[in-house]
Amino acid sequence: MAARYWVGGGSSVNWNATVPTNWSATSGGANNASVPGVTDDAIFDLNSNSANTNSATISVKSFIRKIATTQTTNNKDPNKTFLLSLSM
Repeated sequence: MAARYWVGGGSSVNWNATVPTNWSATSGGANNASVPGVTDDAIFDLNSNSANTNSATISVKSFIRKIATTQTTNNKDPNKTFLLSLSM
């Protein structure tokens, strides 16, 4: 099991974008970690809304262990938004 954090900067805003991916092994870290799979957690947190992207599109069949959204109360910024789109 691995945690994967959406950080953007991939070849597209698609969940499964490759070379580079939109995923990091750490919150706010460098992109290009593997796309989350069936045993992984997909995490969207405060660092998911970056200059690179503030949206993600799931347009493929994706199986993951868990999807989580987090934002700490100390860092809440009402001007930051993130859009997760599901398109099948």
